[in-house]
Amino acid sequence: MNRRPDPDNTTFCALDRRQIAFVLLAIIGVKVMILLLDPNPRFFLWDSVTYLRGAIDGTLPRDRSFLYSLLIGAVAVPLHSLHALVAAQSLAGVASAFFVYLIVRVFLGVRYEAALIAALLVAIEPGQLFYERMVMAEAFGSAIWLGFLVLVLAYVRDGRTIWLPAIALAGIMSIAFRLNGTAVVLLIAPCLPLWRAWFEIGPQHAPSPQRLIQSANRSAARVGRPGDFEKPILNSQRIRSPREVLASMKRALSAADGRI
Repeated sequence: MNRRPDPDNTTFCALDRRQIAFVLLAIIGVKVMILLLDPNPRFFLWDSVTYLRGAIDGTLPRDRSFLYSLLIGAVAVPLHSLHALVAAQSLAGVASAFFVYLIVRVFLGVRYEAALIAALLVAIEPGQLFYERMVMAEAFGSAIWLGFLVLVLAYVRDGRTIWLPAIALAGIMSIAFRLNGTAVVLLIAPCLPLWRAWFEIGPQHAPSPQRLIQSANRSAARVGRPGDFEKPILNSQRIRSPREVLASMKRALSAADGRI
């Protein structure tokens, strides 16, 4: 169960580069055609005004995404055109569609043709096209959110700790653009070791809580420094009831207090 990821069988190495290139070219081609047909930005009352105000005079919004105002200031203000912002948000739409392709193709194991169709459907989805033209944070927020999901699934699949800093950064940026996903990001973060442990064991084996705790300890040990997790978080061999679980947690907390 405590196997290391095979460098020859990591998450994305099995992808055909020609297929990836074709998917990206197809998505970009669709986006360019739609952008040529409708390059005009649109506004949503006070939200758009707040973002533009933060980009122009530097008064960043307190109740909305400050990163989006900074993005407008970096993309649209130097060119004195919101069409540049629409083009940038179309690129975010390309990223969203490609992330959907990765999720469907790599993690769900769907055939290449079906994954390509799913990506193209996302690229031309009316709601996606609507937000790519709105002066609002949804286009970039959705792209970063889907990127966060891709990174989470990549870590769960191959267990390499290199994914963890990227997951943390993507989660923070996703919340910074849109607060809607805050609860999900906070819920996923502590569950990653358990989720990885479940993937290692295999759900077909119907693991007991004791085995799940053991695997979670091993997954967490890979993240910390040598010696940090020499002892398991919970002694799963002695757990027989919820009362004993609480007692073990109290002992662990008391031991931690004594070290501080």
